[in-house]
Amino acid sequence: MDHKSRVLNALRLREVDRPPFDLFDECGLLFSGEAYDPAQRMFRSLEQQIEARIAFQRELDTDLIFDAPVIGASEARFKARLAPGAADAYELKRAFFPVTACLWMPWSPHLAARPGRVPPKADTIEYDLEWDNGLRLPMFLETASGNPSGYETLMRDREQWPLWKQVFTPDFSGFDYSPLERMRTATSGSVALYGTAVGPFGALTLLLGLEAAATVFFDDPAYAAELMQFFTDTAIEVCRDMFRHGVDVVRIGGASTAVLGPRLYEQFVLPYHRRMSDAIRQSGGLAILHCCGHVNAMLESFAKAGWDGLEPLTPPPLGDTTLEDAWRRVGGKLCLKGNLDPVHLMRFGTAEAVREETRRCLAIGGKGGGYILSVADCMAPGTPRKHMQIVSEAVRRMKLG
Repeated sequence: MDHKSRVLNALRLREVDRPPFDLFDECGLLFSGEAYDPAQRMFRSLEQQIEARIAFQRELDTDLIFDAPVIGASEARFKARLAPGAADAYELKRAFFPVTACLWMPWSPHLAARPGRVPPKADTIEYDLEWDNGLRLPMFLETASGNPSGYETLMRDREQWPLWKQVFTPDFSGFDYSPLERMRTATSGSVALYGTAVGPFGALTLLLGLEAAATVFFDDPAYAAELMQFFTDTAIEVCRDMFRHGVDVVRIGGASTAVLGPRLYEQFVLPYHRRMSDAIRQSGGLAILHCCGHVNAMLESFAKAGWDGLEPLTPPPLGDTTLEDAWRRVGGKLCLKGNLDPVHLMRFGTAEAVREETRRCLAIGGKGGGYILSVADCMAPGTPRKHMQIVSEAVRRMKLG
């Protein structure tokens, strides 16, 4: 059974020769010595990052390439919208755009001071983005982390809602899927490619903040419904576009949903999640809900939403979910993915502990489908390379056995 078939079968709760696995890698084969070093991503071109992910899959023989379609709206268009003042002092070296439910979501921008120019002493660099419809949006680029902020300006005036509907409608003409094609060619199409889209409540928390996103359902139910409907529609279209371009599985960002608890989630969010999961299935795709942290109380509610899978099943003490309990409660209803502690086990644990915990998870998941072995969220910086190799070896030994 090849890598892709193994992943698709597991998500469809069908028989597999052994549970598929990945290591929730976001950066590829980037190491300092023998320790995982995702910070090196900031110094690599997009092409180099793609090659690093391909190399990671080849070395460790994973079944998935994580977050495969890295770029969305074109870098050139983003550069063209930098305010002249910022462009005079800085050169934008890189700006990657994940394919999400939002038109503009810069990820890991990297600015370099122009020769002979003194960078401003402020912590942030302000610039404007201007859309073809004339709307100008002030943005702030945090120079330390490289993460943008400023979307809250779109929410300050409710009368601007029709305008920012235009802003956050995906512009598929700007998406560039050539990295996806590079990955598919390099793996001969035998490895599952994993994309990402932002779920509707995740988009709300991004724009409004967590507290306002939760209370808007009580303060203004009609407005909340309009927001949720819009972001559900855009997320569905983004997923369909990814499937058309060869993405096999889409991860739906929903980490904030667990804070609602089962009752509020089922009342306010589940109907939109259900519509998404149904639309994705009708498109021939598969979807995994990503909700990290404390999700133990949400397992049955997430299963009701119709997702094909749930990740990353964060174990104690980082989370509160054990694989045994999750398997007992919702196994057979959706595919479970994850449960290897990225910090206490993979980063700071012993080699023997990594080996034993991997074997334990594989024994629970078995060969009947419905489980994907994975680290419970992203690997921690400094994770020893040998620990990743131990996981890969244990998986291969199970297949041979």
